[in-house]
Amino acid sequence: MKKLLSLILCFVLAFELYITAFAAAPAGLTWDSKPATLAEIAKNTGYDMVDSNGNYKPLYHYYAVELWNNGLFSGSAGSFDLDSPLTRAQGVVMTLRLLGKEAEAKAGTADIAFSDVPDWAKPYVAYAVQNGIASGLSADKFGADDPMSAAQFIAFTLRALGYKDGEDFTWDKSYDKAL
Repeated sequence: MKKLLSLILCFVLAFELYITAFAAAPAGLTWDSKPATLAEIAKNTGYDMVDSNGNYKPLYHYYAVELWNNGLFSGSAGSFDLDSPLTRAQGVVMTLRLLGKEAEAKAGTADIAFSDVPDWAKPYVAYAVQNGIASGLSADKFGADDPMSAAQFIAFTLRALGYKDGEDFTWDKSYDKAL
């Protein structure tokens, strides 16, 4: 089990490197010093960066689709929001999905003391806190909508693997332990 979760952690590290992509194609694109469209650059590079309508598709869209196909990523309103930073609430959900604990979390009835967690995220946050995977920023604030740093995401994953924050690693140095 630890080997599988270690492999997942490696994937998480790689995913964290590209969690935020660029939203719009830059103006004034060129190829070989000549004006070019995004579609022309995509064709020349072989990179699938445009959708069927010729619109910019965020970097790593393919990987988001693969995560979605495996039930780890759900997106919202028909989008994966790859151009938006991952929030702490979303990070908790992704961590629990990686662990196969989503159904267990959603079935939970525990209350949480955090006043800033949206209703959809409460069962996930409650489960993660109860099981030592996540902690709040204070007694009444989780930081649900705060952008999640790579170190925080890795800390969630390390805790899920059974490593102890404060003993085996500290959240702000979670990269070191993961590597």
